[in-house]
Amino acid sequence: MAHKMQFGVFSVGDLTIDPTSGTVPTESERINAMTKIAVHAEEAGLDVFAQGEHHNPPFVPSSPTTMLGYIAAKTKKILLSTSTTPHHHERSGKTCGRLRHAAAPSGWQS
Repeated sequence: MAHKMQFGVFSVGDLTIDPTSGTVPTESERINAMTKIAVHAEEAGLDVFAQGEHHNPPFVPSSPTTMLGYIAAKTKKILLSTSTTPHHHERSGKTCGRLRHAAAPSGWQS
């Protein structure tokens, strides 16, 4: 079985200065922007949207499974993934279970 190359985007959810406005987005604005990026990535035909997990400023996504579940409810085909998951916070099996549950709204099956 041949594997195909996949193209996608990822976000670490950083709260940095917007170069067009000179302002720093709020956490809510950044989460909404990440959701829009994922939806637009699917509409553009990209294969994957991945999100990182961080627990320190200036990053917002401390719970990628929650965020990916929300995105899964708004998309149909794009593969959702974590791009950074510190395993010192959780066991691998628990992380996999949460991701499987988060992907359920998109119809994904493990």
